[in-house]
Amino acid sequence: MSFITKALNAGMHVVSANKTSLAHCTANNGEAYWKLQRLARDKKVMHRHELAVMDGVPIFSLWGYILCHARLKSIHGCLNWTTTMIVTRMEGNLDSEAADGDRESFEEALEAAK
Repeated sequence: MSFITKALNAGMHVVSANKTSLAHCTANNGEAYWKLQRLARDKKVMHRHELAVMDGVPIFSLWGYILCHARLKSIHGCLNWTTTMIVTRMEGNLDSEAADGDRESFEEALEAAK
């Protein structure tokens, strides 16, 4: 957090793939996150962090820039590849290692994902 704050205060853009700072920012109702966003805005620089979530899917810039006039009502789906693989195997939609329709327990699917 201190590096990000110092960089923003120095008028530098910040792009981070570090989940730790983002998780820290979202604690306490996201207060620290919004403080960093306001600081970046006030310094006329950007604070970006999309690589830290959803396996790098550009979810924030997608809604903030590309679909800025769309109204987001909800998001459904798994947020990363590991979760997708585990849920898929538990549902029985397995890869070539197992026969179609065979469901795996969470533990089995987790071991396959590892």
